[in-house]
Amino acid sequence: MAAAHVHQTAIITGPVEFGEDCEVMAGAVIIGPVSIGARSRIYPGAVIGCPGEHRSAKSVGWIRIGS
Repeated sequence: MAAAHVHQTAIITGPVEFGEDCEVMAGAVIIGPVSIGARSRIYPGAVIGCPGEHRSAKSVGWIRIGS
């Protein structure tokens, strides 16, 4: 099983799960809770997991990408 590769300039906060052989590239921001499936690529400058924009409802649940 190949481990996930996270670039040193990426920002990862909160609970984030990585499948095997994932890659998070330079400058990406991931704010959990997020689950990223096997062999997924998160490209430079991507922002995933920001709070929802609804004025009164809170964001709930996980964001799931791939697999």
